[in-house]
Amino acid sequence: MKKLAFLIVAAVVPMLNAAQVLDLSWDIGTPTPNGKNAASGSYAQDYKASDSVLSGGTISLSPALPAMNVNNAYRGNYTGTYTTAADALTSLQYLTIAVTPIGTVNFEKLVLNMQTATASTFTWNLYSDKTGSTLLQSLSNGTQSTIINWQVDLTGFSGLQNVSTVTEFRIYGYRAASGANKEAGFANAVGSEDIGVYATVPEPASLGLLGFGLISIVGAMRFSARRGNA
Repeated sequence: MKKLAFLIVAAVVPMLNAAQVLDLSWDIGTPTPNGKNAASGSYAQDYKASDSVLSGGTISLSPALPAMNVNNAYRGNYTGTYTTAADALTSLQYLTIAVTPIGTVNFEKLVLNMQTATASTFTWNLYSDKTGSTLLQSLSNGTQSTIINWQVDLTGFSGLQNVSTVTEFRIYGYRAASGANKEAGFANAVGSEDIGVYATVPEPASLGLLGFGLISIVGAMRFSARRGNA
């Protein structure tokens, strides 16, 4: 009886607690020797998992964000006097990550390595076309002076669950102080995952009910066994 209960739980728990798996990633340091220079345009992912639930993706700059001709750093030049999050939205200057699902997916996490050209405080705000682009619809924000490793949990946003169409993530940036040195973008950090996208296939409702039902059966079996031995 105990062995059967163990086998049932061992089979169900992994299905209910699957670990997050990287689907797509970009290494800003490749291709060598110059890496992903923004002046050369958009780039497809460097890595795609063999069992990825995404068919592919690209990184690019918005038309309003001038590209910087810098090697090993995918940067734009955030021109103009934009010193607040509201300013950043009206500027239409942003970095884009666009990904295409295979079927229907849930987005779980984004990993972003961001960098400024100089040690000046820069603030990023992340949005998605699936959740909206107003101040109150920011998915996350991060402030940096040089490089930031920004990990964003997406599981709590309903608009990023059960998605079956091309999805855009937009990263707007601004400096608290106006003036020069507003060159910023994706960084070439240590390792290959400078940008990472994690997604999964939605769990069928029946699977959750199955797990609950099997665990309930195990509990009932153990209770019955105890009563029988009383």
